[in-house]
Amino acid sequence: MFLHEAVSFLMMSLKGSRVLLLRDHEGPEGRRLRQLGAKVLYAPVLRRKALGASLKPTGRIERFDWVIFTSATGVESMGMLWKGNFPRKTKLACIGPQTARAAADAFEKNADFMPSAFTSQAMTQEIPMVRGERILLIRSANADERMDKNLRRRGALIVRRSPYRLQEAAPPEAALKDLIRGNIHFVFFGAASQARAFTAACVNLGVIGKIRRLLKGGGCRALAIGPETKKALDGCVIKSTMAKTHTFGGLIDLAVHLWKT
Repeated sequence: MFLHEAVSFLMMSLKGSRVLLLRDHEGPEGRRLRQLGAKVLYAPVLRRKALGASLKPTGRIERFDWVIFTSATGVESMGMLWKGNFPRKTKLACIGPQTARAAADAFEKNADFMPSAFTSQAMTQEIPMVRGERILLIRSANADERMDKNLRRRGALIVRRSPYRLQEAAPPEAALKDLIRGNIHFVFFGAASQARAFTAACVNLGVIGKIRRLLKGGGCRALAIGPETKKALDGCVIKSTMAKTHTFGGLIDLAVHLWKT
């Protein structure tokens, strides 16, 4: 009986809440939110544009000591190309558990390294590389070159490939209307690029002032997955709360905590 009651409590811990995810499809996070009793809405603010992969599945990748992925999107972009062909001697570094799970599914290989904090800064500081090792860095074409520069400072030989670019997309107006009317309790920001794209969309639609006031007033909470995302939201003058664990699971845990208080 006690176990049944505990499970029931967890299932009800977000009951009555409405969560906006800035993507166009349901994944494990959306399913978990619904299991916890939340109503989940989707409003994509970014679209992925494939740029074409420039590495063949065998041969060239074997020259690298490490391959670094900073997102599950990057894994998905290279998944078909490298499926079943990821060299055993090449080490795999993933920025967090979601990316690591995607890599395990795509390449049938577990991550050899994951940083203690799921950020690009922690990755560059903690990856156990040796000076002179060759690193293949897979990132969006939109991402800046701070990781590249920091790894080079540590003596790495960096080759960067960008199999995709993220393009801003206008979210459904119905979702923004729900937000403005106070029908949304949490907006999940899973990346700095989402924060900037969301702000740009609100500016283009002439509602950014209303959105900022709403999020500042506490009727709706903007939740940031990590420090880079929170910094982007701060730069967009959007008040936010950052998850302690920089994963979507951490965002959900934060929402549960805030919903109870």
